[in-house]
Amino acid sequence: GDAPAIIIYDAGGTEIQRIGFEGTAWYGSPRWSPAANLIAMHRQDESGARYTVYSVDEARFVAESETPKVSDRIGGRCGGGDMWQTDWSRDGQRVLYSFTWGDTGANGIWSWDVATGERRVIVAAGAGSASAGSGTTVMFGASVQHIFIGSSDGGLPRIVTDGAQPAWFVGP
Repeated sequence: GDAPAIIIYDAGGTEIQRIGFEGTAWYGSPRWSPAANLIAMHRQDESGARYTVYSVDEARFVAESETPKVSDRIGGRCGGGDMWQTDWSRDGQRVLYSFTWGDTGANGIWSWDVATGERRVIVAAGAGSASAGSGTTVMFGASVQHIFIGSSDGGLPRIVTDGAQPAWFVGP
């Protein structure tokens, strides 16, 4: 059979491109850039975890960023369905991802500038998937029922709701 791959199809179902897996690597959570023909994704292989960016136009990986170091003080854990989720900033310059397995200061929402390689963190315990807003605004859940906003420039987040009351209501 065919080797595992991420396959890009056009709207008519014709295969456009195949992003192949090498060795024991696996990829997850691919996300299109809103500003270019790039796909960000999480990659795991024998050398560790990282986020990578694949250029559809060049048919190759063009950038990668290691995840923060996993703490040796945290026992084995398996995350939920949003583990390793990626998102792009709306301008397509930064890849956003959560990290919750590090020592103090490494956990939160990471913002990776693909062009420069610079990485910044919005520090938060138990951070979930990031969702990009306008400008540098990033929204994410953390610590079970809390919703925060922060800046992809890094720093500390602001709490939107503590989960005790709904932050908004959408009626029927």
